[in-house]
Amino acid sequence: MLEKMADKLSSIDMKELEEQLESAIEEDKKYWLRNEAKLKAVSDHVETYNEFKNLVDAAHLKPLDKSDNLSKEKLNKTIWNKFAEKDSCKNDCSVSSDHVNHNSNKSSEGNSNLKPEKDTEAPPDITCADKNNFLDILNRSEDKLTSLITLGAPQFVEIFQNEISSSTLVEVLKVLSSFDRNSVDHIVFVSEFLGELINIERFSITLSFLSSEEKQTVESLFEKLNSCFILKSSELKELCFDEDHLSALKIVYQL
Repeated sequence: MLEKMADKLSSIDMKELEEQLESAIEEDKKYWLRNEAKLKAVSDHVETYNEFKNLVDAAHLKPLDKSDNLSKEKLNKTIWNKFAEKDSCKNDCSVSSDHVNHNSNKSSEGNSNLKPEKDTEAPPDITCADKNNFLDILNRSEDKLTSLITLGAPQFVEIFQNEISSSTLVEVLKVLSSFDRNSVDHIVFVSEFLGELINIERFSITLSFLSSEEKQTVESLFEKLNSCFILKSSELKELCFDEDHLSALKIVYQL
């Protein structure tokens, strides 16, 4: 009988038994720590289940003490959650590493196909402007006068056919004032543009409500035009533009 018991004891793996005992002790500690955390959470009247769950799950964790002096090497080797399964940790690390490598390779492949972006945004197309965004598009144009020439007087009048505000009118007149006095094409364009503006409804009312400073913009434009009609009189007459044409415009613009 004793021999059988001795044989049975000798067949027991003491190391495995010790590991099982340590595991049971750790599980028992974990149980009582979690149980204490549950009681504390209830007594503290936690507001949500997630808050309750987080307190219980972190019951076995201990905050660092001032006396703790952890080097970088020690930090890397420290097991912060001793109840976490080692196999699970290894799998997670392996998956994370593969995921990072995959994304890194994918990113490298993607970057090789990327084209450098342009530093400057393409200028807005003024032909797509409407009454609400016209001034914004005009002010963002690299060459405002060229933008007006591209748009054309008839389309401008179509945009503001019912009414044009004094602020918009003054801004447009300022742009027209930037024309090249030595360019016959510019002189003709500005003259025709001014003639088209009068087709906007209630245009005369808008003119009458201009401030004295805004009216100076109108006067300056016509003074520049007047000098150009004198300077380029022969060339303009060939195109049926003379001082009488300019005088008629002055009357309409209340000058």
